Amino acid sequence: MTYRTRTEITAAILRVTVDGETRTKILYGASLSYTQMVRYLADLTASGLIKYSKNDKTYRTTPKGLQFIASYDKLIDL
Repeated sequence: MTYRTRTEITAAILRVTVDGETRTKILYGASLSYTQMVRYLADLTASGLIKYSKNDKTYRTTPKGLQFIASYDKLIDL
């Protein structure tokens, strides 16, 4: 079993939330436990990489988050 780094988990969450997703879809889409998901969503929201919409109760990747994904993909290609 391989362990994922914090950066890999962050990128997975940001990819799932590009079009806006609920917490349940993030949980399954990024293969996280509930505790991990809550912690990461709080951190990513505080850092401005994702934004929470109270109207439809979804999380969406911000432009800063999209930039993170692009930079992460470039780094992985190296």
